[in-house]
Amino acid sequence: MQNLISNTRLLDLGAPLPTIGDPSHFDSANLTDRAEVRRSSASSGSLVFIDSTVKNYQSLAAGAGAGQEIFFLDAAQDGVAQISAVLSDRTDIASLHIVSHGSAGSLKLGSATLDLSTLGAYSSELQTWAKALAAHADILLYGCDVAAADGGRFIQQLSNLTGADLAASIDPTGSAALGGNWVLESQTGTIEAGLAFANSTMADYDAILPTLNLSDFSDTSSLKLNGNASQVGGVLRLTPAQTMQAGSAFFNTPFDINGNTSFQTRFRFRLGEGNGVNGADGFTFILQNSAAGVNALGGTGGSLGYGIDLSPNSTAIGRSLAIEFDTYRNPNDLNGNHVAVLQNGNAAQIYAIGMPSFDLNSGNAINAWIDYDAAIDQLKVFLSETAIKPNVAILSYTVDLSAIVGDRAFVGFSAGTGGAVNNQDIENIELVTSIVTPDSGTGTPGTGNGLKGEYFDNRDFTDLIVTRIDPTVNFDWAAGSPAPGVAPDTFSVRWTGQVQALSTGNYTFFTSTDDGVRLSVNGQTLINRFVDQSTKEYNGTIALVAGQKYDIQMEYYDNGFDAVSRLLWAGPGVAKQVIPTSQLYSTIPPVIDPGPVPDPGTGNGLKGEYYDNIDFTNLALTRTDANVNFDWAEGSPSPVIGPDTFSVRWTGQVEALYSETYTFFTSTDDGVRLFVNGQQIINRFVDQGTTEHRGTIALVAGQKYDIRLEYYDNTFDAVARLGWSSARQARQIIPKSQLYSPAVVNTGTIVLGQNAVTVNENDGTATIRVDRVNGSDGAASVNYTTVNENGDL
Repeated sequence: MQNLISNTRLLDLGAPLPTIGDPSHFDSANLTDRAEVRRSSASSGSLVFIDSTVKNYQSLAAGAGAGQEIFFLDAAQDGVAQISAVLSDRTDIASLHIVSHGSAGSLKLGSATLDLSTLGAYSSELQTWAKALAAHADILLYGCDVAAADGGRFIQQLSNLTGADLAASIDPTGSAALGGNWVLESQTGTIEAGLAFANSTMADYDAILPTLNLSDFSDTSSLKLNGNASQVGGVLRLTPAQTMQAGSAFFNTPFDINGNTSFQTRFRFRLGEGNGVNGADGFTFILQNSAAGVNALGGTGGSLGYGIDLSPNSTAIGRSLAIEFDTYRNPNDLNGNHVAVLQNGNAAQIYAIGMPSFDLNSGNAINAWIDYDAAIDQLKVFLSETAIKPNVAILSYTVDLSAIVGDRAFVGFSAGTGGAVNNQDIENIELVTSIVTPDSGTGTPGTGNGLKGEYFDNRDFTDLIVTRIDPTVNFDWAAGSPAPGVAPDTFSVRWTGQVQALSTGNYTFFTSTDDGVRLSVNGQTLINRFVDQSTKEYNGTIALVAGQKYDIQMEYYDNGFDAVSRLLWAGPGVAKQVIPTSQLYSTIPPVIDPGPVPDPGTGNGLKGEYYDNIDFTNLALTRTDANVNFDWAEGSPSPVIGPDTFSVRWTGQVEALYSETYTFFTSTDDGVRLFVNGQQIINRFVDQGTTEHRGTIALVAGQKYDIRLEYYDNTFDAVARLGWSSARQARQIIPKSQLYSPAVVNTGTIVLGQNAVTVNENDGTATIRVDRVNGSDGAASVNYTTVNENGDL
């Protein structure tokens, strides 16, 4: 089994290599029965931690020896912290068994990596493990190659920190048919504990997971370099700092892919020594199964070595999923500093995008983590200028990897330059895949219909808005709303009903939420993390009987920004997956139709007064706007108004369709104030990027209320939107039909006509022509004076 890196910090590597003891004690052939794996001492506690990315980890858990306590490490959380939490209230533990992916001198624990470079960061925490361990306790590491090469130094350092004797493998661990074994050949001190699993379990285990683990690129024999890609020192240089370059590099051996294949990778890159912050064009990380295979290479410039350029023989890298790290604003780009998802060799079509808070062109080393969870088809990208993996992804995207690449994928990179240049270097990479194959020995699927979902417009389960049946709990609402009438932030949901097990045994329930979550099954609280947090996964385990239904309740709230809520499980023969509809039973009938929608009003919009200053002075334009739904970008509302430092006041009346509390929302860049029925419900008159604000007020159907919206733009983008929602009113921009503008009265001008009139005074009558220009509702007076033939009055 192999490993993925997460956190990297420096530590003195000068410690002596360990003494390698007799490995025969760790040969599984010496174990004859499950009972023999137990330690016969007064301190008989034995804990087994299994990383949930390990293939068929449930079957390993089921085959653990009697008396072992089993814990699954959440792949999305720091595994060192998870183990520390379990050990915090334990004493006299005789042995710890850690089953996870590994590589030479490196051990994957959840989202973290323990190696020589991270031991320093974790040293204080690891020393607390000693408090839970008995004297002469053992730690057994079941990861491929952990003690190989410099791994001997790693396990000695770990032994020194924990005070335990350690055992680890110098070669692949796992299935003999795949070249592995269960012998932990390297040890520090005297190991007394036997292996954690029964002989039959180890003999039947069918996996060794493929991995990539290069601490540098001093050796590129495992790679195929194409185009302008080259090995320079210890780095993989995708392009040199020269114009019109394209390069790619792919590992020679493809990874097997199916619908259950997840992966995690981490690599460090550096872009620089070219045009500085104006360097170009960027690079991609790719999984592809194109016809060209390891020879795949796209075009130069904005094609990033991935897509087609204008040259006659240019080709794109098809059947591919790519993450681009873009450093130059080409015509199809939003800006020149972003991360995005691309597919099938199309460098112009962006499927998801994230904006880093720092410059990718800085010339500094930057760490990237890319995680793909096949259970929920979710891809996440994390980015940092430090070696610490952030808690919050820079982007998240739902995609079925196997549907794009098929049954295998070549992994690698591509890059391009055009008129601007950069050295585009990859400095290291680690990648691990995990494949969980569902066991066919499960019961017949149930006949469930989902869970009852109650949606509240507050995060404390008050103000119930919608009740419905949700087939599954698998939602990513981003910054949006979960249901009509529910605001996009500060809402809560309670799902209730029953869950039916497919097989008998221990089930692990997983929640993945942003923000708080509580989960109980059969009256037992499994998860309780009711706090503001970015998307995090938690789990809890309970024994279930096949075919039996158990009460289940999941409570969730969102406080701000993204809203994510998912409920998954894994059990005997059941791969980790979103709990399917067939196994969930609601306790309510279908949602009742709320009735007919009222007829819309007859409004004409709002009066808009546009000023060429931000303080509502210098009125330049008055007009009737059908609604307030404007994105002027860096432009102007009118040719008579400058593109920055302007203000607008919209006035009129608004008419509600329903008698209930309405939530008004504004989305503006920059300042905004909103008054309804003389009450100020929004007041954020400050410079700000596009931001949504909300306020509530009770309205009566059919009644018109005065409304005033004041807005200003200072610099850069200009956005102004006005919407509403209520229990029965779906969230929307307030339509023209419900907005009423007072008559727009222009000042107008009254002038005398240009035709001269000469009259004979004896006639006694003269006709004066008056022209009305631009319209006027005002009055005008005309002075008529006569003169005699001499010109006297």
